[in-house]
Amino acid sequence: MRDNPATSNSTVVGTLAQGTSVEILGQSATEETIGSNTGYWYRVKTSDGLDGWVFGAFLELQ
Repeated sequence: MRDNPATSNSTVVGTLAQGTSVEILGQSATEETIGSNTGYWYRVKTSDGLDGWVFGAFLELQ
């Protein structure tokens, strides 16, 4: 998880274990490509209150 929706000029604020459920709070306005993955960034919040941005290719949206 990062403090803003970008890999550059952002700080890692936490990590999520695979399978962690999160609440989606928002979505970036544009898509970004990281390596071979293209997607939006999502602002998420964990059950323990951690709030940050995660690259959409790392999420399974249901």
